[in-house]
Amino acid sequence: MTLMQKALFNAMQSFDYDQLTDTLISEFLFDENFPGFTGHFPDFSILPAICQIESVLVACSKYLNKELRIKKIKKAKFTSMVHPGDTVEVRIEIKDEDGLYGIRAALFNSSVKVSVFTMTMEL
Repeated sequence: MTLMQKALFNAMQSFDYDQLTDTLISEFLFDENFPGFTGHFPDFSILPAICQIESVLVACSKYLNKELRIKKIKKAKFTSMVHPGDTVEVRIEIKDEDGLYGIRAALFNSSVKVSVFTMTMEL
C-alpha cells in the first residue's frame, strides 16, 4: 500500500455494503491536512483526480480484503471539485470477471456528482 493509499484509508469515515442495490458505499473526509492537497494548487486546493480514483481502489480493496491494483481505466469523467474539509461519498458496483474486477464508481460531494469511473482492477 502506497503512502497516498494509507492516507486515503485513514480519510475513510464509513464503509458499508447495500445488498438491496448491490453497491459498496464509503465516505471519505478530506481535511486540510490531507496530503493530496499539497501543491494542487497552492492558493486554491482541490483534490487531484488520482486521489479520487485511488479512493475507489482503497474502498474495493477493503471490501474484498485483497490488495488490488488498477489494470485499466476505461472511462473517467470529472464534473465538480473537492476542496479541503469536504466529505465525499463513493458508490461502487463491483463485478467479478474471471479474476478481474469490473468497477463502476461515482463520487458525490453533498449530493453533487464529482466524478464517475469505469475501470478494471486485479490482484
